[in-house]
Amino acid sequence: MTKEYNQHLDKVLKSHRYTQDGVYDQLKVKRNTVVELIQKEYGSKIYSPFDSGSILKKTAIRSHFDYDIIVPFKHGTFEHPKEMLELFYKSLQRKNLKIRKQNVSVGLDMDITPGKYDFDIVPGLEKSKGDFERSKGDLYLYPHLNANPKKIITNIKEQLKYFKRQPAQIMNIVKLVKIWKYGNDVRIKSYLLELLTIESYDKKSEKELWLQLRNALQYIGENIENAKATDPGNDRNNVGDSVEKKDKKVVASRAMKLVRKLTSEAENGRMDIIKESFPLKPIR
Repeated sequence: MTKEYNQHLDKVLKSHRYTQDGVYDQLKVKRNTVVELIQKEYGSKIYSPFDSGSILKKTAIRSHFDYDIIVPFKHGTFEHPKEMLELFYKSLQRKNLKIRKQNVSVGLDMDITPGKYDFDIVPGLEKSKGDFERSKGDLYLYPHLNANPKKIITNIKEQLKYFKRQPAQIMNIVKLVKIWKYGNDVRIKSYLLELLTIESYDKKSEKELWLQLRNALQYIGENIENAKATDPGNDRNNVGDSVEKKDKKVVASRAMKLVRKLTSEAENGRMDIIKESFPLKPIR
């Protein structure tokens, strides 16, 4: 069934392309409006905002993507990243925009995608005067929704470089894992799954979507509870530490269960589970 599985997964990837509905084109147009609004509000207190997220990482899927913008605040603008995130949120709130607090960011709804927040705006705070330019991107972030929030430092530009270096086939497997995550209510950070999927990649099977996907799911199942998923933006950050143990345990169990079911189904010449787990129709 390898051929049939590969053909189905190829169709799935095509059906989940994020550029199909015209939403991305609208986001690109509104992006400048959002940046101008932020620049007008903060002026010389920030460096030039820059784009990030799944679109630039090449991991975006049709039903679950937004437009990520990083806002680098200069050192001294705020005393602490916690204050930065709170005051940044309040400054947008005063403009009567449709916003919400997210993990390390503020979601902004510009009425482009019904029922969803279109922009993910991430404020970051420079470590010391001039450090952002010297380090080419180091910033403090503040994950306020974590159980025990604390400031973290990372380099989003380095994260983007890491993802851009990956071959297209690896990104295809990452997208398939994300389709599984969102379509089957797998509650865990996409970033952790992305890093583990990249680690699982086997060049020997690079042309086989099905074998690579099964390998990725098995790797996630066997390693997510204990693996060190190093943040490409700061090798001192273990992305796995930002996820609760109980959540990792649930994902490990679900991934291994799916691998067993898919393997058994393939051996018996069936395709029910793979079509259910990786549907052609995008998840809304």
